[in-house]
Amino acid sequence: MDPQVLVLAPVGLPALAAAGYAAFGWRRATAWLGAAAAAGLLAAAIVLAVRTTGDAAGVAAAGGLLRADALSAFMLIVIGAVALAAMLASPSYLAAELAARRTGPRATRRYGVLTQAFIAAMALAVLAANLGVLWVAVEATTILTAFLVGFRRTREATEAAWKYVVICSVGIALALLGLVLAHYAALHANVPEDGALDWAVLARHAAASTPA
Repeated sequence: MDPQVLVLAPVGLPALAAAGYAAFGWRRATAWLGAAAAAGLLAAAIVLAVRTTGDAAGVAAAGGLLRADALSAFMLIVIGAVALAAMLASPSYLAAELAARRTGPRATRRYGVLTQAFIAAMALAVLAANLGVLWVAVEATTILTAFLVGFRRTREATEAAWKYVVICSVGIALALLGLVLAHYAALHANVPEDGALDWAVLARHAAASTPA
């Protein structure tokens, strides 16, 4: 299989599953779509781990915006394993929620979209070769998780979701500040503009970016 396809699959498969839930909702025919996407993610991560072990350069895709190395492949395996376990448990969980009338068809559709979008965002964060893409992916996981925390829309769930947003927003803001400073330092270290936020390029110019 094309290595670039392997890099794109962990993001693309859950994104396609999210689109499937958005189009068709959560029903008997789509209940296991998330589990299938998570299994595909895990399989792609295992193959990437085999291909990138001992390869410092890794595998790049999407014009260099994504890159997989041994570390990111290991993290993808963790994400895939946890996602697969969660998606395998989701059909019975939502069936119980529907039976107890604590949720409805619109909410289950939203659950399918949010969980798959969250998995795609986590995979994107792990594979991001660009600091800007990484920040966007982490911010996306924060927003999506807030909606998942408040899934039941009770007073307690809504309160927990807002507390989560407030706490995480502080970290996201500090990360953005660090991103700006890293970009500034890279430009003053004569790093090319198009590589000022690239992990590999910044690593090569790390010594010049550090003040004496």
